[in-house]
Amino acid sequence: MKPPDVVGLIWEDALQELNKYHPLRIETVFTEPPHGGRPSGNRRVIQQRGGKDGTIVLVVAYENYNRGQAKGGGESGN
Repeated sequence: MKPPDVVGLIWEDALQELNKYHPLRIETVFTEPPHGGRPSGNRRVIQQRGGKDGTIVLVVAYENYNRGQAKGGGESGN
């Protein structure tokens, strides 16, 4: 049976959905914009693909990145 398509779902919901139908090995890869920023919002699955040995690979990103803010929330350039 083919695993369900979870692209677009909130990451935690996607994991629950996949585990409901299949006791699968799931690998999660987080991605972010090349210039960084402070992440906010939900983490969503933006890509789903098959990996090695039947593993399901989920590529996940936050919904929003606020430009000009360091990840740690501190000020930069001082």
